[in-house]
Amino acid sequence: MDYATARWRASAQYLDLSPGFRADVGFVPRVDTRTVSFDFAPQLRRRSGWYSYLAIGPFASQTRDHGGELTDQDVGLSLSYEGPLQTRVGGRLTNHRERHLGVLYTLNRVTGYVDLKPAGGFGATLQWQIGDAIDYTNARQAAEITLTPSVHLGLGTRLALDLSDAYQRLSRDGREIFTANILQSKIAYNLNVRTLARLILQYRTVDRNPAEYLDPIDRSETGLFGQFLFAYQVNPQAVFFLGYSESGLGTQSYDLTRSSRTIFVKIGYGWRP
Repeated sequence: MDYATARWRASAQYLDLSPGFRADVGFVPRVDTRTVSFDFAPQLRRRSGWYSYLAIGPFASQTRDHGGELTDQDVGLSLSYEGPLQTRVGGRLTNHRERHLGVLYTLNRVTGYVDLKPAGGFGATLQWQIGDAIDYTNARQAAEITLTPSVHLGLGTRLALDLSDAYQRLSRDGREIFTANILQSKIAYNLNVRTLARLILQYRTVDRNPAEYLDPIDRSETGLFGQFLFAYQVNPQAVFFLGYSESGLGTQSYDLTRSSRTIFVKIGYGWRP
């Protein structure tokens, strides 16, 4: 249920999935849940000035199984802002509770994003999550810093470049558990209205502290992924695809080595009876 006026917004939801529920034609990651959630916030709007939209208010959600045991809970405060240069800011201060392997963890964290588009061909985004987390591998509470900056460049009407970086660090009592980094670049070029060429390159590194793991593990790991796609629209109903992808893997025991290579051809056709 959703309710909105010029000055207020509110929503409430109840979702019940029985233990025997099946979704063969969809994706449902969990069953045996009863979830209740709500949020509301006053809204401010104006046509000029340092903001065009501003809303702040509380939210809450709780999930229990059909036996009544608490599995997840969120209580917090959310903020939404829109302003000059097509700037959008969103943030949440959350007290999160989550049950993992029979233990109910209480986690305080700050999540949010900043998105701005000062020019038609340029945009930048930063997402973050900072605070408490669960070290699922070692089944314990930890501290997390996740940062995801990205930049979009539209170079004319035909060429577009996207650059992004996903950084995550997990630690406990000031000692690093792991640091992971994923750098990705995507270049898309439209030769004409029917023809597109796209190149994606992704490089991943993971540095771990083996002393913080219960089981033996490699100290470092690297991975490289590359993909090229060529698409040609034969007519409004048919599209021809030609692609190539590869991936590589390396650890402290051996250097980065190609682990797979794929070449594919595909024709998509929109059938009209």
